[in-house]
Amino acid sequence: MNILTVKDLNKTYSGQFAPAIKNITLAIKKGEIFGLVGESGSGKTTLLRIIAGLEDADSGSVRLLKESITGPSQNLVPGHTHIRLVHQNFNLQPNISIRQNILYSLKGYDLQYQLDRLDKMIDLCDLSALQHKLPRQLSGGEMQRVALARALADEPMLLLLDEPFSNVDIIRRQELKHEVSDIIRKSGTTAIFVTHDTTEALTLSDTIGVMRDGSLIQIGTPHHIYNHPATSYVARFFGNANIISIIKLQPYLRIKQQASLFNKQDVVCIRAESIQICQEAEADLTGKLKKVYYLGMYELWDVQIARNISLQLLHFQKTPPPEKLFLKIVWEQVHVFQ
Repeated sequence: MNILTVKDLNKTYSGQFAPAIKNITLAIKKGEIFGLVGESGSGKTTLLRIIAGLEDADSGSVRLLKESITGPSQNLVPGHTHIRLVHQNFNLQPNISIRQNILYSLKGYDLQYQLDRLDKMIDLCDLSALQHKLPRQLSGGEMQRVALARALADEPMLLLLDEPFSNVDIIRRQELKHEVSDIIRKSGTTAIFVTHDTTEALTLSDTIGVMRDGSLIQIGTPHHIYNHPATSYVARFFGNANIISIIKLQPYLRIKQQASLFNKQDVVCIRAESIQICQEAEADLTGKLKKVYYLGMYELWDVQIARNISLQLLHFQKTPPPEKLFLKIVWEQVHVFQ
């Protein structure tokens, strides 16, 4: 069942020529974690704020189940009762305890409900040792857990997170990603999180939406987005991708029948991990090593196949490269752009 439906959404800010978002259509299922990924200025935050009811769209519609979500021009108090937004800067009340911060989001509810939900959030977000501290006494990761507890306290139907890990130090960030994901999944809440980090999107999302220049250019599972990118932009955005036409590659293939799997006009994506170093008898291509990029557990090798053709591959063995490299392509992993 779709809990959120967005249809033909458009927004251009006053004084701007280019639209912030254009013709956005998407549907999100109940309980799903949806990652909205794109570069800065791609329209992610604008879309999130319109979904939250904090900004007006120029046209189009947003529906939470059967209810229309409208912006500040139609609501005295912007926002929606069943939608919660976790900001980049956490927006915690600085002069009250963590416990009081969570209770603050429950004001207006029955006292017993407040206390029950408070205890549940402290347990869910592992805040027992922190509940009597002030926000300034917490680390960025701890404040993120408090912000999440406060947002989930009154059981929203939809949780929105805007760059949730941007204010957390890099050492803590990886651990916090999994903590936040576990908390959201245990709560059963549907969530949309905005990020520019493709690793975050691939790791945490059930479904990913890729934005570029205000448009939603592809929606799919992490596996589908990575292995079947809609465009060369998406392919490169999500990792090392060799984009090349078959007609350009064909003259250098040692085993010519491999090219018969494709049309000459096909443009393909060959991931760096889909090219392997092999023995001469197995080789599809030969080349010379141009450059090595050290990346810790592995190296990224830039291999020259011809004067105007270079391919990148991942190399895991820290051994000196031979003068001549023999390369095998894992053809079943090659993606053809439509």
